[in-house]
Amino acid sequence: MSRTPSSAFQTALTNAASDGVIPRRFLWLRATNRADGSDEARGFWTGDQNVTLNVMDGVTGSAVSRLYVGLGGALVIPPIPRGSDLSIASIMVDLPINNTSVLETVGTHSVRFATADIHEGLLNVGQRLVADPEYIFAGIVDGRENDKPQANSAGKITLEVMAEPMRMLTRANVEKRSNEHQKQYSGDTFSEYGSAAAHWTIPWGERKAGSGNKDKSRSSGGGGIFW
Repeated sequence: MSRTPSSAFQTALTNAASDGVIPRRFLWLRATNRADGSDEARGFWTGDQNVTLNVMDGVTGSAVSRLYVGLGGALVIPPIPRGSDLSIASIMVDLPINNTSVLETVGTHSVRFATADIHEGLLNVGQRLVADPEYIFAGIVDGRENDKPQANSAGKITLEVMAEPMRMLTRANVEKRSNEHQKQYSGDTFSEYGSAAAHWTIPWGERKAGSGNKDKSRSSGGGGIFW
């Protein structure tokens, strides 16, 4: 989903060399509550203070009001790769591991396949937004790494976020093939022997070894194997 930036945003970019602008990134994560399976969202941005802003929802395309928690330079969102082919664009997003809001989002909630919206905003030299942040990326969290705090290091949580349309076209959801996952749905045992079936030897068109005369193939005329 994309749209033309607002005139105020475009003007700020055009006059950036003379007037000066400060770019800021905004991250919105929709995680899953481990306790009841409900979706819960939280926002973070590269500014220092918590702010409430109007942005475009990456799912519905409508304008929504969102609260973003300020993480400053501890939130690192790299440049977004862009391309015209079906290659999967992915970025690595760093969040501070010692922040309470971050720990609540990725600790008590599951971010596996969580959707992520990324917006970009521009501040003027007076540290005020020149316009509502612009929507620039929709992705799905496809991996997570924890870098625990060491000496002289605050530690971080790194999320691999892949572009949503390409990721949905190419990813395989292994949970659909897991027996334990399927049993959550009314005791479904369809995948009970899924891991073992691949190693079974099926005797097609021949007598099974050790079957004696019970599995003699039926023949007709000049012989041959029939079933």
